[in-house]
Amino acid sequence: MLRSWIIALVIAVLAAGWIASGLLADGEAAQSPPPEAEAPARALPTVRIAALIAEPMTSELALQGRTLADRRILVRAEVNGVVESVAVARGDTVEPRQHLLQIETGDRAAALAEARALLRQRQVEYNAAARLNEQGFRADTSLAGAQALLDSARAMVERAELALEDTSVEAPFAGVINDRLVEVGDYVSPGDPLYELVDLDPLRIAGQVSERYLGQIERGTLASATLVDGSDVDGMVSFVGTVADPNTRTFRVEMEVSNPDGRVIEGLSAAMMLPIAEVTAHYVTPAIISLNDDGVLGVKTVDDDGIVRFLPAQIVGGDSDGVWLAELPSRFDAIVVGHEFVTEGTRVETRRVELTDGGFN
Repeated sequence: MLRSWIIALVIAVLAAGWIASGLLADGEAAQSPPPEAEAPARALPTVRIAALIAEPMTSELALQGRTLADRRILVRAEVNGVVESVAVARGDTVEPRQHLLQIETGDRAAALAEARALLRQRQVEYNAAARLNEQGFRADTSLAGAQALLDSARAMVERAELALEDTSVEAPFAGVINDRLVEVGDYVSPGDPLYELVDLDPLRIAGQVSERYLGQIERGTLASATLVDGSDVDGMVSFVGTVADPNTRTFRVEMEVSNPDGRVIEGLSAAMMLPIAEVTAHYVTPAIISLNDDGVLGVKTVDDDGIVRFLPAQIVGGDSDGVWLAELPSRFDAIVVGHEFVTEGTRVETRRVELTDGGFN
């Protein structure tokens, strides 16, 4: 999004310069003497130049992506029965282990009591068998049988306790109830969906990157994104795909964003900015950028003979104050004032100025 804005700004500046050059040319044509009059020697046009020195900057790759929940599951019933009560509705935020829904217990409480009674009986029987075995009145095989019956009774108690516990459905993790799929009075069986639960913290933003840049993106690097409402979020690259999409031949890339209040929801469009490489570039105002006759973007300079030359460049980044230009000499003199009125090959006079934060001196 920022890169598009920068390019639009550059085009607007170049258009204004082109119009101004046309007006100047018309004015000069209107004031030119008649052909038969002897024209006096014309002074060379004067331009202002300033030294540009390249600096290291991190190039960023712009991707279109969308927001995704970190986790999304269907909370399912683990026992059969009639839904007795529901505790949360769609849109509610829940915490881990929070009660969501109650299924009727039926005879599960009675089954648990019966299993516990049997366990007590098996324990008494085992204790008696153990004492007799110590005194030599009970064979080891009899003691082993008593132990097996005791272990079986313990397992029955555990199953009965679990069946009773599963009638109370709880949230497996913190999240937002995206949908409730049952109502009070519905009969459910094991595996039936009850709720859809989504986890929005952290939030993931996913996009697709071409194989050209795949090797330049690393997990753990800082990244940023601009959401559809214009807000900016920062995060970290959490996933770089290793298998290409068979249709687009691109690879999935994800960044992770902290979202503790759940303000950012799933499904929003987002412009991702991923750092891909450190390059050497010049940070300049868009006003000094030109287009040559072939529509190539670049800047104008003056050689040692005073002749205007055009240097092609590539925009690799920028912000509201300026743009980063790559593929230029590391140090050179750029025409910063008057480049709109001279063309490549023109001989000019130069005046050197210094670049400052506020402009030219």
